[in-house]
Amino acid sequence: DTEASGSLYTSEITSLQNEMGDIEQSRLALVSKNAEMKILLQLQEDTISQTNQNQTHHYQGKPSNVEKMNAICPEYRADESWKQSELEELSNILKSREKSIERLSMDRQLAQDEIVSLRAEVECAKEIGQCDKKEFEGKLNSLARHKEDMESAMRKCMTAAANSRSKYEIFDYRKKPLPKALLRKSFTSGTKIDLLGGETVTIVNELGRGVYGVVLLCNDERGQSDALKIQAPIGSLANEYSLLLRIEDRVEPDDSGFYPFPRSRALHAFSEGGLFSMTAGSDSGMTLIDVVNTYKIIMGNVPELIAIYYTSRMLKHLESLHQDGKVLHCDVKPDNWVLTSSSKDRDHAGTNAVGGADLMLVDFGRSIDLEKVARQGSNPLQAQFTGSIAAEDMECGSMRKGMSWGVDLDFFGLAASSFILLFGSHMEVIEDKRTGKWRIQKTLRRYWQRELWNCLFVSLLNFDSSSDMYCL
Repeated sequence: DTEASGSLYTSEITSLQNEMGDIEQSRLALVSKNAEMKILLQLQEDTISQTNQNQTHHYQGKPSNVEKMNAICPEYRADESWKQSELEELSNILKSREKSIERLSMDRQLAQDEIVSLRAEVECAKEIGQCDKKEFEGKLNSLARHKEDMESAMRKCMTAAANSRSKYEIFDYRKKPLPKALLRKSFTSGTKIDLLGGETVTIVNELGRGVYGVVLLCNDERGQSDALKIQAPIGSLANEYSLLLRIEDRVEPDDSGFYPFPRSRALHAFSEGGLFSMTAGSDSGMTLIDVVNTYKIIMGNVPELIAIYYTSRMLKHLESLHQDGKVLHCDVKPDNWVLTSSSKDRDHAGTNAVGGADLMLVDFGRSIDLEKVARQGSNPLQAQFTGSIAAEDMECGSMRKGMSWGVDLDFFGLAASSFILLFGSHMEVIEDKRTGKWRIQKTLRRYWQRELWNCLFVSLLNFDSSSDMYCL
């Protein structure tokens, strides 16, 4: 990486030097023209002065001012009848060219400064490349890791699809297009979808929509409701399908039988993308964002007690994902916490259970299996990664500084999810220059449990995943 960075900087330096050469040529050309223009103006001023005084001086063997001007600037056919307005026009041209020279000189200086900066970065890259390799051991590029995971999951899933004895519900239809009903921008309730292989599902409603795909609530022929994720490319779905199976093997439901993550059902691969079927948290798809918006309509902000309750559930489920599942979610945010019914609710009320008693964490498309990347004998929860994979406002402190990161990315997302419940707006953080600690920009209200919230935000925003003991 450092060699590639050095090569890139060297290429930029060469490009800037070529650009400087062009700028300098343009500048010198303008300087030359300005010199000629100044002579021309002086000659014109002399000519006008001579005309006004009705004096004409012709010295034998010496050219007149008009002849000199014609020699310097043929486009202006000067004669003794030039007017003052033409002189002003030439003066304006001269001023314009002087401004252009000044601008080009500034551009040249900026290019020189950038070259100096780039050369410093090249030297820095060289120094980093010569550092002890042990310092960087285990710090993996997150984007390269994700790409490798997708390719590996795709190969394994398609191998399983080709095996008639496989226990997994994986179907390889890559030579066939997606069902036409799924190629629409909007979906109508009651639409039936033929998934090939004789299976048909019926669309109930849309649960969510993102940049890369959409999630629908569908009923199968047995009346079972599942979430159907439609997305391209298929590699990301294959990775999510495989990862959720591993999480299910590692994480046990709690004492009440509640399981806070989706369970993989089936994977269908088509030529334009894929379908991933999984358990749905609810029929509505309501998230914490919807909770905040609903309370704003009804009474203003979410009550603090509700914020504390949901925060406690998020802490419990994320700890389970990390400690037991050994998985880094990498996209924890309010939109990905879906309101669902607890097992106790369903036992007492069945299908009439009120949703919202618990939360389900969804969208594992960016997640990383820490067991696969951890060095032998090391703690998977201290695995470190490089590169930015989060939206700018969801980057943890280490990521914002260009440093390596780990579970602190999920901690930041949990803090952001609690913050929006408490304040009703997205979280903004600043770094205290004196202490180096990150903190929220907004002030906690005096009647809130300030000590509790301060402890939560300070702990989550300043966790060092490479050395600190796991704190949830």
